[in-house]
Amino acid sequence: MTGWEYNEIFDAIQEMYEELLDEGRGYRYAIAKLADEFGNLGKVEDFIVDTAIGEIAISHDQVFVGRIRGITERLRKFN
Repeated sequence: MTGWEYNEIFDAIQEMYEELLDEGRGYRYAIAKLADEFGNLGKVEDFIVDTAIGEIAISHDQVFVGRIRGITERLRKFN
């Protein structure tokens, strides 16, 4: 999965998230699955993935704090 463009990553993540919800999976499962499926694409791509997943996560009242800490830590390392 190389050569992704910014919007392609966001769109793919949003599409998979909606599909998982449509399958009856909860948003917590969906967020974890997204992190697993789209992780380790590359330094810049991982930054985009973390941003996209973070946007989904903050739209919910409750999110696994470890997920947010992980995203925050990875985003801090991006220079």
